[in-house]
Amino acid sequence: SEAYASGELKHGTISLIEDGTLVVPENVTSIGKLAFANARLGAVYIGPKVTKVGEQAFFDCSMKHLYVANQTLDFSQAPLIFGSSALETIHAPKGSKAEAYAKANGYVYEEWDGTDYGKTSYTLTLDAGEGAFLQTAQSVRYTVSADRKTAVREV
Repeated sequence: SEAYASGELKHGTISLIEDGTLVVPENVTSIGKLAFANARLGAVYIGPKVTKVGEQAFFDCSMKHLYVANQTLDFSQAPLIFGSSALETIHAPKGSKAEAYAKANGYVYEEWDGTDYGKTSYTLTLDAGEGAFLQTAQSVRYTVSADRKTAVREV
């Protein structure tokens, strides 16, 4: 088994639902370079306080749906953010920068007001940094420690 913990997400709560949906915690303000590169996820929810996303953050990520709660989050500032990814639909508030990005870059846009952000059934607390979820598979299982600070990948 492998243990996961490292640096830049800083004390966030990562929520995973059984279908591979990842909910970035509401208190997170930025997502680092390559953070979810090669991750095998069904969907990702980005919280309302995220104001910056690093280059190639979702490079080659299998997610098809991205939910963005922040009106002003601008993906155009992150080179190759969705390069080689399977992203099809961006869900975001009407009039948001994410809506403009979706329409300008050939993604389907669906209006989403963010009111159901973070409603999940499984929560685990980690410190995570650059490349922390590299090559994560949605079928992977993790055992969470009693203090909810460590997740160990089951092999």
